[in-house]
Amino acid sequence: MTGYFVQLGRCDVPFLYHVDEVRNGRGFCVRRVDVTQQETKGIVFTCICSLKLPDDSPVDLQQTMNVKEKYKEVLGDVKTWWELEDAPSVLVNR
Repeated sequence: MTGYFVQLGRCDVPFLYHVDEVRNGRGFCVRRVDVTQQETKGIVFTCICSLKLPDDSPVDLQQTMNVKEKYKEVLGDVKTWWELEDAPSVLVNR
């Protein structure tokens, strides 16, 4: 994912997510996401997301690591993203 904050947004105003399909492949897909708010003029945040299906490879070069366990002194009781409450936002497909 590569993203940029283009201008300031307000945390008390719902965000509108505009998702465009850039590419759909067999193993990869790419999405462009533009985030706006009603009170601001223009895009607040924009990003390109590349998503890949998991594949079975005889060679696995990436180590698995429990980040929460390794950095528990720093993180404390930080919640994971699925434990957080839903943000008051709207997802819009163009």
